[in-house]
Amino acid sequence: MEKPIIIDEFHSYKVDCFGTNNITSKKEFSLFQKMLNKQIELNNLTYPAWKEKLSSIDWQSAVLVEAGKLLESFGYKWWKKQEKDIENVKVELIDILHFLLSDLAYYHKNVTTEAFDEFYNRGFLNDSLDIEKDFSFKRYLLKLLHFSVNKEIEAQFFYLAKLFKYTGMDFDEVYRAYFVKNILNEFRQKNGYKQGTYIKIWKVDLGDGEKEYEDNQVAYHLAKQIPLEKLDTELMKELEKIYKEIKK
Repeated sequence: MEKPIIIDEFHSYKVDCFGTNNITSKKEFSLFQKMLNKQIELNNLTYPAWKEKLSSIDWQSAVLVEAGKLLESFGYKWWKKQEKDIENVKVELIDILHFLLSDLAYYHKNVTTEAFDEFYNRGFLNDSLDIEKDFSFKRYLLKLLHFSVNKEIEAQFFYLAKLFKYTGMDFDEVYRAYFVKNILNEFRQKNGYKQGTYIKIWKVDLGDGEKEYEDNQVAYHLAKQIPLEKLDTELMKELEKIYKEIKK
């Protein structure tokens, strides 16, 4: 019996379409660069020596850990009943994006355009390779991890986009979710998170009367009301304004 031929979606599509579908959107590429620059800012804030002390292996090790947590939420235990937590799958995918951007920012920055092209044009815009089954989702996640060993970060962005699409997220939603998490992390660092003085539960009115919310809930609520192009500057201002009132 002949062994089935296993086609590598990333490489087969890259060979077929590279150069014919290589039309990047200026708007989306600008947003991608904003995410990259924001990741550098966050790394500088949380661990100033990251360029000297960390390597690609560190970022990819973090990706591996997040992938494990993602599978816990997605469900992999065939021997017991499990319920998918797709909302947490989205959170873990955003965390993976943070680490891949960190790796790209310093150790693979020479392929930034290619990484974006795989992420947006071939990942989000192309529907021919979209994931339809749970088996395919797990297979694509393993592919993403496989390419961390081969040091082809462009491929990792390709597979990450497909994983995002499975959860129903488009590029704009990913951008918004990334900035909410990134800016909130920065805000926490600047307001005593490491020292243990940060207030995580906020009593605010989000349109349904004054109630207690976790800071991330407030951040996501605010982000929905801010245009994508202004999210990186306006969200921080809004968080600072509300937190100032909370601390009175």
